[in-house]
Amino acid sequence: TKKSSLTRTKGSRRASATEKLRSETRKKAQEEKVESVRQQLEQDNPLDDISWDLKKRLSVYFALRLCYVIEPWRPKYQVEAQVAELVGVTSNRLGDWIRDYELNFEFAESKRGKHTKAFSPMYDESFDTFRQQLVSFIKKNSVGEPGKPNFTVNKIKDWVNSELQLEGEDCYSERTVCRWLHFLGFQLLTVKKTLYV
Repeated sequence: TKKSSLTRTKGSRRASATEKLRSETRKKAQEEKVESVRQQLEQDNPLDDISWDLKKRLSVYFALRLCYVIEPWRPKYQVEAQVAELVGVTSNRLGDWIRDYELNFEFAESKRGKHTKAFSPMYDESFDTFRQQLVSFIKKNSVGEPGKPNFTVNKIKDWVNSELQLEGEDCYSERTVCRWLHFLGFQLLTVKKTLYV
């Protein structure tokens, strides 16, 4: 006779309240770890420290290696979407880069990334005063007064670019400034995709 789907198998039992709690605790701890690692990877992304042209070359290289060498059976659009997400560009843009490379076997060099900001004021000794000013600025403004909006990483980014007199493509990104804050020992809090200090 066929067993009903509602019948438990022989020797099985329902999980006790303690087992359920233990399972839920493990699941919550795993979710918190995943989120913590995700945030840390966002801050430590080495692709933020390379030029736009190198990022372009690496993206195309990874995508074409996957398409033609490692997983030639995978559809190209899937590979493009995966690599684009990893490197932080749109899949359409990566697709354009790939088509250009497949046609010409060379990369058209972009002007993006070819700017004066080829150094990091976090590690350059001549910017020690700037780092001290940045720390003072954050400590002074991180605890907002009642009725004032909270202090965000975006505001710090604007201050950094203003202090260093950077404009346009020379400006530092919010992601780069996040890494600097981490390097300087500040803790960041994400609320609804907004980073607060």
